[in-house]
Amino acid sequence: VKVVHKLSVDDMLQLEKTTFISNHTTRLLRSFFNHHNLPIFPSESQMRKKMAEMIHELEVGTTDMMIEGKEEKITYARAKDVTDVVQQHVQLLSDHKLLVQHHNFPSNTLLLQTQSDKGGDSTKLCIQSLNRQDVNSVNHLIPVAMYEGVGENYDAAARIFIPVFDQIPVYKSHS
Repeated sequence: VKVVHKLSVDDMLQLEKTTFISNHTTRLLRSFFNHHNLPIFPSESQMRKKMAEMIHELEVGTTDMMIEGKEEKITYARAKDVTDVVQQHVQLLSDHKLLVQHHNFPSNTLLLQTQSDKGGDSTKLCIQSLNRQDVNSVNHLIPVAMYEGVGENYDAAARIFIPVFDQIPVYKSHS
């Protein structure tokens, strides 16, 4: 058997993201293919290096808030530089030829959608670029902030999430 195409690190990340393949299964498949002299997957060290490059610097902390007459401690994490997160995401879309421009907006316009969600013990804020072919997919959400401690609370969301919105130049909060 002749290997015609080897997956790049970016190809492998896309495959893992779209198929929800577990790390254990990926390692098992890589080992199987390598054992049969079919090295089609990038090495684990290449994957770890790329993943380390993709991790953005976070601001992590706690804050106390009075909620319904009770002092509550909120633990949070949020991207320190959301602009960097967006720029890397747009570059990745561009590199994979997934970036599109919508006909009714200027060619240099980036459309971002924000979404918050409470699940489990945390409330999360995600962004997603609408400048892509397949917009409506949970796989395209990029988490940029989250908090725990008080559930879905508007005052807590404002305190934790507004600094994220304030980093996006065209989206300034009015609080």
